Amino acid sequence: MGVKNNTHFSAMARNLYELISKKYNVQKGEFSRDALTSLGLTLSNNLKSISFDEGNKIVNVSRTLISISEEGYTVTNQELDELKELYDYFKFVDKDKQSKTSKLETLFRKLSMQSKDAIVNENEFDDFKEYMHIKREIESEFEDALENHLQKHNKSILFVVGNVGDGKSHILSYMMKKYPTTFADYKIKIHNDATETDSPVSTALETMKRILRPFSDGDIDNNNEDRLVVAINLGILTNLIEELKKDGGFSIIVEFLEKSQILSSRTISGEVNSRFKIISFTEQTNFQLVNGKVESVFYEEVINKIYSKSPENPFYSAYLEDLENGLNKLLHINYEYMLRKDFQRTIIYLLTRSEIEYKTIISARMLFNFFFDICMPRDVKSNYDSYLPYLLFKSANRSELLTLINTLDPMRNQTRKIDETSIELYHAPNTFKKISELLGDESETFYKIFQSFKDKQERFDNFINTYLRIKFLMDYENELFDNSLFEKYLEFYSIVQNESQAEALFELVNESFSKWHGDSGLEGYIIKNPGKGRVKVLVEIILTPLENFISGTGIGLQFDVNNEVYEIIIDYRTFEILSKLNKGYFLKEEDRQIAIKFDLFVSRIVNSAKVMNKNILLDLTTQNRYELKQFMNKITLSKGKV
Repeated sequence: MGVKNNTHFSAMARNLYELISKKYNVQKGEFSRDALTSLGLTLSNNLKSISFDEGNKIVNVSRTLISISEEGYTVTNQELDELKELYDYFKFVDKDKQSKTSKLETLFRKLSMQSKDAIVNENEFDDFKEYMHIKREIESEFEDALENHLQKHNKSILFVVGNVGDGKSHILSYMMKKYPTTFADYKIKIHNDATETDSPVSTALETMKRILRPFSDGDIDNNNEDRLVVAINLGILTNLIEELKKDGGFSIIVEFLEKSQILSSRTISGEVNSRFKIISFTEQTNFQLVNGKVESVFYEEVINKIYSKSPENPFYSAYLEDLENGLNKLLHINYEYMLRKDFQRTIIYLLTRSEIEYKTIISARMLFNFFFDICMPRDVKSNYDSYLPYLLFKSANRSELLTLINTLDPMRNQTRKIDETSIELYHAPNTFKKISELLGDESETFYKIFQSFKDKQERFDNFINTYLRIKFLMDYENELFDNSLFEKYLEFYSIVQNESQAEALFELVNESFSKWHGDSGLEGYIIKNPGKGRVKVLVEIILTPLENFISGTGIGLQFDVNNEVYEIIIDYRTFEILSKLNKGYFLKEEDRQIAIKFDLFVSRIVNSAKVMNKNILLDLTTQNRYELKQFMNKITLSKGKV
C-alpha cells in the first residue's frame, strides 16, 4: 500500500508539473523535484502569475517528494487527496486572475496616508469619506459650541486645541461641510493652521495677532460682529500667550487662556467667559476602563468600518466580490485574519496600551494607515513576513504607531511559560507537526503562514516568534504572556478615575523616592549627592500624601513637604521603572531619562532650602555619621548616632 501511494503521488506530481508549465508557458526542463520547486517559486515570486499560497502548495509537493526518497516514508491518503485538489484547481483556474484589479486592494490603498485618494485628504468629503467618518465626543462639543457659543455671541472665539495630527483639520472640514449655512450666515471665520503666515514679511505669531485684533482690549467691547474658530497646537499656543503678553494689548484673552489651565496637566477649568471657549483634543482618550479592562468604542467603530461582515461595509463587499472572481491575494488572507473577533480584541488592546504606555494620541487617520500597513504586504514575495502577525510586530519603520507596537511584540515578553514552550519546540522531532498540535483546531487556519518553515529548521527563531505572535493575537490574556504590571497600572488608574485615593501608589512613589539616589541606610533620609564621592549628604524628608488626579493617560499625585506642595505625574513607563526599582532593580541612565519628570521631582525636593534644617554626613569608608544642623544663621556639626 505504501509503495503504491508513493508511486501514485510521484506520477500525479509529474502531471501537475506538466499542466502548470503548459498553462503558464514556463518551461523548467525535464520533471524533477527541483524543477517543480523552481516552477512554483518562479510563478509566485518572479512572474507574480500565481499567489504566494498557490506557490507554496506547489513547493510543498516537492517537499513530499523529498520525503518519499527517504527510506520508510509513506504518502498518506490525505496527501494524495490534497494533490488531486491542487491539480483540479490549476486545471480550471483563470491563469490571468492575479493581473486583474482587486477591488479590496483599491479600497485599502485609500487608507494609506501616501495615497492621493487617501481618506485623510481634508479638502472634500465624498460618499466613501462620509462612510469612513467616525463621530467622536469632541464633535458633539464642537456642535454645542457652534450653537450655544458662536451663534449666541457677536464677539466670540472657539479655540480648538490639540497636538499635531490629532484631527483638528478633519473636524473643521467636516463641520464646515455639515453646517455650511451656519458658517455663512454668522460669518464665522476659520484660522486652521496657526503655524502659517498670511504675508511673506510676517511671522506666524504676527499673523495670529492680526487675526485676534478684533478681540484686543481696545476693540473687544465694540459692537462689531466677529466670530472666529482657531485650530492651534499646544506648543504654538504657549508661544502665542507669551507674544500676547509682550504686546500688552490682549490681557483679556491672556487671562482667559491662563485660567483655563489648558497648558497644565489638569482638566480644563470651567472658567466662564461669554466671548471665549476652548475644546481640546488633549483631554480626549480613545479608551474606557470597564471592570479594570480597557475598552474602546472609537477603535471598535474604526474596526467595524473596515472589517464588519455587513453588506453596508464596502470593504467586505469588495472582499467577497474578489473571491467570486478567483482573486485571493495575501491582502485577502490578512483581511480574513482581521475578520476574527479574537484578533480584533487584541488589536484594540495593543492600541490602547500604546496610547497609555507611550502617551500617544491616535487619530482616525493614523488608524486607517495602521490597518493598511498590517494587511497590505510590502511586496508580493512569498514568505512568512507577508502575513499579518509579522507585519504587525516587525514593521517598526513603516509608521510611528507600528514602531510603538514593535515594543509590545510578545517575543519580548520572556516568561517561564514561553521558555518552556520554546524548549519543547526546539527539541520536537517535527517542529511543524508540533506547532499544529499546539494550535489544535486552528492549525489549518494558520497553515499558510508556517508553510515556508516546513523544512527549514534553521529558521527556528522566526518560527517560534511567529507562533507566539499568532497565539498572542488569538488570546493576549493567555498564561504564556505576562501583562500583570500593565493591569496593575490600570487598577490604579481606575481607582483615581473613580475619585478614590490610590494609597498603594503613594506608597510606591514614597519608597521609590527614598531609593532614587541609592539606599541611605536610614529610614526617612535621602541621599542628596549621588555619585562616586566618599562622603554622602543625607537629607531628612517626609512626603505627606495630599491628593491624586487623572492627567490624560497619567496619574497625578500631590505631596506636602514642609508645608510646600509638590506634584508629580506618574505615567505608565515611570510606574514600570518605579515598580522594578522596588524589587531590587539597579537604575540605568536611560531609565532616568524615561522617568525624567520623576528625576526632576526628586531633585526639586532634595535641593529645596526648606529641607536643609537637619542633614547627615555619611563617610562611606569609616561609616561614621555626622549630624549637620542649622538654626537661624548658625550651623553646627556633631559626630554620633542619629
